[in-house]
Amino acid sequence: MSVTVSRRRAPAVTLSCPRPLETTDEVTLDRTPEMTGRARRFLRRTATAWSVDEDAAQAAELVVSELFTNAVRHTGGDRIRLCLRRHHALLYVEVFDRHPHHRLAVACPAPDAEDGRGLLIVESLCLRWGRRPDGDGSLTWACLSAPDDETSQHEHVADPEQLPEAGSLPRPVASLPASPSFEGDLLPASPAHAAPTLYESWEALADGLHVQRLALHLPQLRDETTAIDAVASAVTEMTSGALAARPAALSDPRATGLVEAADLSAWVNLPAEHGTPAPTASPLAGAAEQVEVLLLDGVSDETLRAAVRAVSAASAWWVGAFAAIRHLGVHHARLTPVDDTVSLDTLREAVRVVALGTAQRILAHHLRQDSTDEAVRLAYCRAVTEGIVTEPGLPALLEKLGELRLVDLVSTSIPWRGRFMKYAGGTGAGQVE
Repeated sequence: MSVTVSRRRAPAVTLSCPRPLETTDEVTLDRTPEMTGRARRFLRRTATAWSVDEDAAQAAELVVSELFTNAVRHTGGDRIRLCLRRHHALLYVEVFDRHPHHRLAVACPAPDAEDGRGLLIVESLCLRWGRRPDGDGSLTWACLSAPDDETSQHEHVADPEQLPEAGSLPRPVASLPASPSFEGDLLPASPAHAAPTLYESWEALADGLHVQRLALHLPQLRDETTAIDAVASAVTEMTSGALAARPAALSDPRATGLVEAADLSAWVNLPAEHGTPAPTASPLAGAAEQVEVLLLDGVSDETLRAAVRAVSAASAWWVGAFAAIRHLGVHHARLTPVDDTVSLDTLREAVRVVALGTAQRILAHHLRQDSTDEAVRLAYCRAVTEGIVTEPGLPALLEKLGELRLVDLVSTSIPWRGRFMKYAGGTGAGQVE
C-alpha cells in the first residue's frame, strides 16, 4: 500500500481577505476497496483544516465515498488521485482515474437493488457534477456548497459555472438549494445553548403537532382500540387494537438519555403510556425492525442500538394509532371526510419512512457528540442514502394514505424537499381536525 499526499496553496493574499481564495489538497491512493475509508478520512481532516461547516463536510464525505468507490469498481489502473479544491465558498471534489473518458449516467435501480445508487446520491448532494478527459485518464468532479464557520447559514452561494471541458455532459438538477445546508439534516453543528435554527424550529413544531393531535383524539383512539374484536373501518385486514399495540419498554437509562437528548422523549413515552396491551406485537412492527436491521449493521454500541430500536418501534405505534382513527379524519388536500380504506402494505411502507427519519435523528445526535465510530458514521450514511432512494415514491405514498394526520406524520418525519413545505410557505398546519 502506498499513499502520496501533496499540498498546494494559492499566492499570499492581502490582509483584508479572511482566507486564501483557493486552497488545494490531494492524495494518491491504491485502487483497492480498503482505501475508500482512507479517502473519507482525508476529506474529514482537510475539511477540518479549512474550517468547512460541519453539514457541508458531511455531504462532501459521502460524495468522496461514492466517487472513490465508483473509480475502484469501474475503472482501470493501480492508483486513484483524490483532489480537494476550495474556491471561495465552494468545495470541488475531483477523482482522477486511468480510464478512457466516457459519460456517466445516473442509474435508476430497482427498489430492492443493493447497489447502483452512487451517482444518484452525488447528484442529490451537489450543486453540479460531471466527468471529463484529463491527460491519460479521466476526471470525475463534483461541486458542493462549503461555507466556513464565519459564513451565515442564510448566505447563498453562487451556482458554479459549468466547466467547459464538461460541456457535453448533462447538467443535473440539484436537489438542494444553493445554500450552505442540506435542509439542516446533515448534522448542522451548533454551539451549546444556541438559539434554534429555522429548520430546528420547524422540526419542533411538527413534533408538537403530532402530540397535539394525539391528545385531541385520545378518547376516540381508546374507543377504537378497546372495542372487542372491532375492525377499524379505516384499515383493511386488521383490528385497531392490534395496530396500536404497545411497543416494548425502553429499559436502558443511557438509551433513554440519548432519546431525550434527541428531543424524541414524547415520541417514545406516549406509545408506552397509551399503547394497547396485546398478546402479540403490532402487525406493523416488522417494518420498523427492517429499518433497524438495515441501519445498524456493524454497529456495536448497545446504547445507540437500543435508542434506535425504541424510536423505530414507536414509529410503528404512531402510524398504527393514527391509522386506527383515520376514518374520523379528513383528506389532506380536499379537507373532506375520508371514506376509503388503507391497506396494511401501505401502512408498513409508511412505518419504514417514519422509522427511517426518527432513527436518523438519533444517529445525527450521537455523531454530534462523538464522530469517531466509523460504524456509526456508515449507519448515518446509509440513513441518508435510504432517504434519497425513498423520496421519489413519497408523493404516491402520501396520496395512498390520504388522511391529514397520517400524511403530516409521514411527510414531516424524513428529510426531503416537501418536508416542511407548509411552514416554509407560511401556511398553517393542524388547524383543521
